[in-house]
Amino acid sequence: MNKSFEKIRSSNILKYEYKSHDLKQNFDISVLNHIKNLEDKIFNNYTGISEEIINLLPTIYLTQISDIDKKFEKIITEFDKLNENGKKQIFSYIYWKYKNEKSNEKVDVLKIKRVIGFKGAKENYIEPVGVKVKCLKCNGKAFIYFYNYDLNCTKYKCIDCNHEEEREINMHDKFDNLLKCSCSDCLNVKKELFYVIKDNLKNVITEINSQLLNKYFEINDTEIPSQFIMEKDFKLYRSNLTKDEREVLSFSPKCKKELYMIIKDIEERDSNYNNKRNNVFENLILHRVIYSIRKKKGKDEIKDLLFKRAIDEILEIQNFNRYSIMAMNEKIECLNKLYNYLDDITFDEFFDGKFFKIKYNDHIIFKFEKFRIKYSNDLYLDLSNEYFTYDIIFNDCYMKKEKRTNIPSNTELLKKGLIKNIFKSSAEINKYIYLKDEYTDCIIVPNYNFSKIFNVYSLEHFLNDNELNYLKTCELDFVICNKEGIPFRVEEVQKGDHHNDNEWIWKDNVKKRALQILGIEFEEIF
Repeated sequence: MNKSFEKIRSSNILKYEYKSHDLKQNFDISVLNHIKNLEDKIFNNYTGISEEIINLLPTIYLTQISDIDKKFEKIITEFDKLNENGKKQIFSYIYWKYKNEKSNEKVDVLKIKRVIGFKGAKENYIEPVGVKVKCLKCNGKAFIYFYNYDLNCTKYKCIDCNHEEEREINMHDKFDNLLKCSCSDCLNVKKELFYVIKDNLKNVITEINSQLLNKYFEINDTEIPSQFIMEKDFKLYRSNLTKDEREVLSFSPKCKKELYMIIKDIEERDSNYNNKRNNVFENLILHRVIYSIRKKKGKDEIKDLLFKRAIDEILEIQNFNRYSIMAMNEKIECLNKLYNYLDDITFDEFFDGKFFKIKYNDHIIFKFEKFRIKYSNDLYLDLSNEYFTYDIIFNDCYMKKEKRTNIPSNTELLKKGLIKNIFKSSAEINKYIYLKDEYTDCIIVPNYNFSKIFNVYSLEHFLNDNELNYLKTCELDFVICNKEGIPFRVEEVQKGDHHNDNEWIWKDNVKKRALQILGIEFEEIF
């Protein structure tokens, strides 16, 4: 089919556009001769009205178009009585003579059309300028007929081989030339196209379906990441987790269903407070907390899917009623009717212009019964998404509880000066004791400065200057101490969307890392 379309494209002469210097010179000479011929005709046959409108050209040019009918009522009435041929000759004479770049007279073609009584494109009423050229098909004598000075509306006629073409303004449907031309070359191309369509259209769906299947099964399934990859990704991305991601992980989901349920619940909760879109799932994939695994579907299932998709993409079948949606079984039935019709149709019936139309962008459109069937010769199917099944794999490294730094005891840390005792006496300890169900006989210190509890300088070998400076001024939400006032656990409340910002992700991670180095239990409360 592609070879036939290429022959159709090469059959067009006007695609070369003939923009040579010689053609321009010949065109200019032909325009002058054409003006002289038109002048002889109109002043011999329509002297009075021709002279009158030519004398009125400056006035018409300066008149608002809305005032044309009223101001020039008399001459408009005279043109109404004139035959169509006379109107065209006068209009053509005015256009070619006064729209010439060498003319000093200013004319408005739109207003002239209004006076004469023409509507639509000016090219519909202009007698063209013919320029003799050599035919690129047979080297014989041919003419290009130009309908304006822009040279973008033309007709072509070869005297020797009878090849004909026409090109209208903004015309993209150049294949129509093939249907209109009856020269031997175009006739041979049409015959080839006729037999190619009859012989190949029936098999095109099956052939393309087979090609798509082969292409599909060449695609590899996504490999499940190894333990090494998971550990590498964990080390690379764990400090980039947003507050929402950390909250999801705090529930320790064990399967895809649990993960979706947790994300859904979080999104529903957050939607009560703001309209911001939650990107938790995308971020979990981005930070390698989960991996999206793609797998191919079974051969029978995918064959059926691709067959239906090929029909929709290659042969777009529509009812003439645009609002009528056709089911797949109706489309297949319609397609079979088309196949049967192609078996019986003759060459003349095929090219009578009622059954089908060839479009410039390699489309063939069939008008069959009450259906419109568009065959596309240019197909691209993205074998993704619906053609595969998708699952997720958890990165085990994120699911494991992070180990505390192995330091002998808080008492030894106190002796080494790594941890400060925030209470100086048992009286102060008793004053701030606040019993919780989870922490009986413990002291809860809320919103307390990190550096007043822990010795920040003891962390110099573990953290950089920016991290140390932040720890000197930051506060901890809840510090849980034993009876001696020695902290053993810190809990941070992660409320508010600001914890999803990069700055706060960094701050939260600095606290977390420092407490792990100190051997302090740490938990985020969401």
